[in-house]
Amino acid sequence: VMYDLSGDMHETIWDMEILEDSITISCGTLNVGDLGTTDGFLLKLSEDGSRFDGWGNNGLVTFDLGEDTYAYKIEILPDNTMLVCGTVFVTASNSEFFVAKFNPDGSPAIDFGTNGSFISSNSSGNDEGYCMAVQDDGKIVLAGTTGYAAGAQMMFIRINTDGTLDDAFG
Repeated sequence: VMYDLSGDMHETIWDMEILEDSITISCGTLNVGDLGTTDGFLLKLSEDGSRFDGWGNNGLVTFDLGEDTYAYKIEILPDNTMLVCGTVFVTASNSEFFVAKFNPDGSPAIDFGTNGSFISSNSSGNDEGYCMAVQDDGKIVLAGTTGYAAGAQMMFIRINTDGTLDDAFG
């Protein structure tokens, strides 16, 4: 099965979860029209591979948290809400970690962070979030890099269950 989500523009799926009923939910990035910008997306497919009717826009939810949004990892929580993490370019030269929370219907969980998302503010350079794990207590650990090229270092941050930074971590 192949899908063209954005009309001949670049699209990449980075992660996927399979629900109990063999429905898949994927996250990734797609270019937006002629703008040359990148948005994150969630794609929900039925067991037969067709786009899930009645969820988002024919199975697709897109989200834009800054100039460019790259969604790399998805986690389905026990209550069927979804966490997505990745990298957002808040300006052309400043990227940050993000985690966004979505309700089971694909809408943003606006009670999490600021209008459904947390965006780090660790530096004025490049912080790129790639990994996420949810602890038993529901806190979210994000991992990635900070800095540029040869000077890049590993970075970890932890987010509280309400979408705020856990200052007690690290």
